[in-house]
Amino acid sequence: MDLYLLDVSPLENSSVFKAYYDKCPTYRKSKIDACKKHSSRMLSLGAEILISHGMKKNSITDYSILISRTGKPYEKERKIYFSISHSGKYAAAAFSNAEIGVDIEAARNVDLKIAERFFDKTEQMYINNAEEKELEFLKLWTRKESILKAHGTGLSYPLSMFFVIDDPVELDGASYHINTFAENDYVVSVAHREGKKLISPEIITLTPFTR
Repeated sequence: MDLYLLDVSPLENSSVFKAYYDKCPTYRKSKIDACKKHSSRMLSLGAEILISHGMKKNSITDYSILISRTGKPYEKERKIYFSISHSGKYAAAAFSNAEIGVDIEAARNVDLKIAERFFDKTEQMYINNAEEKELEFLKLWTRKESILKAHGTGLSYPLSMFFVIDDPVELDGASYHINTFAENDYVVSVAHREGKKLISPEIITLTPFTR
């Protein structure tokens, strides 16, 4: 099981962006082209760079990516399971031999009233009692989103219907373990069916020659 993070800031350089874009599969180029903001195009391209990196790390050179009806990307032959996310200046990708989900959120000021709408009462109390309330909110939010991504339902499943402070988390008979990492500028969580823990994310350095 692996987690990769990429700072997409170097893609602001048009020549670096083009070098990676030109190597993208057609489906990814379409997603990138559909983005209105260049920052969104950078993040979408960053996600594809991490998919390619993760596949190579797992010795998979011939693969095809499809999209499920809920919008979840998956490898056609199920040689490996993966999940992607992006926020702020970071793209994230997680890989496993079982269903997996990742969510990353840029550290920012948040409206804590959102917790009242989407979180369990116990989780709301947990945030209210925390010293760094906004950080704890983001940790719980990424944990919930990562589970729903691994579960394959996305945000169509009510966030208040499951509790994510403890580990593992049970959802519809499935058991998910969660790892959460927090730095100064991001929070990222990975939900997975494997029992082992992630040690830490691997930070990928972007250069025109890494693909």
